[in-house]
Amino acid sequence: MSSSRPIHPPLPPCPYCHTTHKPIYTYHTIRDQIKRRIEPAGLIEKYYLQHRQVYLYTLHHGKLELLFSYPYHRSYEPLRDYLASLTRSNFPHHLFTPDETDRSSNYPVLLSANVTRKENFATKLAARALQIAPSNKKRHETLQRFMLLNDSATIPVEVLIYLTPEDFAHFQARGFTFPFGERPITGHIDFLQLRSGLLHILDYKPEARKEKHAVTQLTIYALGPFPAHRPAGEGLQVRVF
Repeated sequence: MSSSRPIHPPLPPCPYCHTTHKPIYTYHTIRDQIKRRIEPAGLIEKYYLQHRQVYLYTLHHGKLELLFSYPYHRSYEPLRDYLASLTRSNFPHHLFTPDETDRSSNYPVLLSANVTRKENFATKLAARALQIAPSNKKRHETLQRFMLLNDSATIPVEVLIYLTPEDFAHFQARGFTFPFGERPITGHIDFLQLRSGLLHILDYKPEARKEKHAVTQLTIYALGPFPAHRPAGEGLQVRVF
């Protein structure tokens, strides 16, 4: 059974935001707008979830309110509702704990795709964040905290996703050929961003160039909170970095 505990601490500002790296610390461009909408004490909300291991789902309420107010993001309103539902008692947390559930990170299918490699805000921020990670073990959580504080598009981290046999039937009825099994599939998206009218799903992998399973995992991530929570025809990008 999952457990969650909300806390609302104001997190400290990044010490690098007013240095020569300021162009990539884009949060400063929306800070004043967010200050007018959200009190500091309620800016960031955290929930600890017991899903085989402890996951820290973190939601930036300031960016949630501001980014969803933009006209070109309003069609994503169902996704906003989904993000809010993750901490409710009726969310199916039980799917994330039993051994008979398949995990997206090791789902027994190997997909391939044409991959475009490029440097962007995520890779540049990651390079800065990894410099302050206290250890290799802390790189993942350091990067998540860093991007929540300094990136203007990252809204939540460790977003829960799941697919049930009912979802499998939905996709198969529409001609989707992904080899679904019989058991539910679950996962945790590292970063979810809204940027310039596009939804971005990001997964951090230190050895991304050697990764063989990323296409399968990101495909499941893209289907996870959908189709019910992504408007038909809206743009979606998935990236590993």
